[in-house]
Amino acid sequence: MARFSSRVVAEITEERHGLQKVLFDDNSTGYALVSVCGTLQTGDEVVVNTTAVDLNLGTGGHHVVHWIANKRSQTEQRQGEILKARYLSEQTEVDPYVTVRQDLSGARVLLCALHSQLGAAAIGANSKTLGYVMTDQAALPLALSDLLADLKKAKMNMADFRNCKLSCADLRGIRGRYAIWDGSDWWNAMLDEDLAKVLEKKWGKPSGD
Repeated sequence: MARFSSRVVAEITEERHGLQKVLFDDNSTGYALVSVCGTLQTGDEVVVNTTAVDLNLGTGGHHVVHWIANKRSQTEQRQGEILKARYLSEQTEVDPYVTVRQDLSGARVLLCALHSQLGAAAIGANSKTLGYVMTDQAALPLALSDLLADLKKAKMNMADFRNCKLSCADLRGIRGRYAIWDGSDWWNAMLDEDLAKVLEKKWGKPSGD
């Protein structure tokens, strides 16, 4: 059965979209998927799932935050039409990504059996328009992937997005202010607010779009 324990958040060591990594008061480490348990603050008392660490299996040696004990309720409304982990206490609503592309004619597609193969595939493809799709059956929460976070940030500040179609692309967390966005529909992508303001000034959204 699952094993749970109480900890106090001593320090937030890393934050990115959807994820917080923390140091606890006993010097153990953990992570929180904020869409599941909410946003942590230093001093929060939390309940963590220690099963994987106790059994020396998975999670990279980190406990998983299950609940913020000093916040008696989490009432934040999230968007979503599909329920993940529906039979567990962590059941969470999510939104699927639905592509507008009708087929893959002419596209080069590589199927990776392991998420860790993504880095090698990205280097081998050496493409400015590389995309990545994680299937609904994946066990790894996308926010938890250090590999994907690093790939999104790598060289994005000087990237060439010229004439790229970016509808629904998740570009949160990249720098990109010195990239080339000419002809791209950057306003249809998910961007950090500060980057969107920079792009609005330099690569303004056309009237009518």
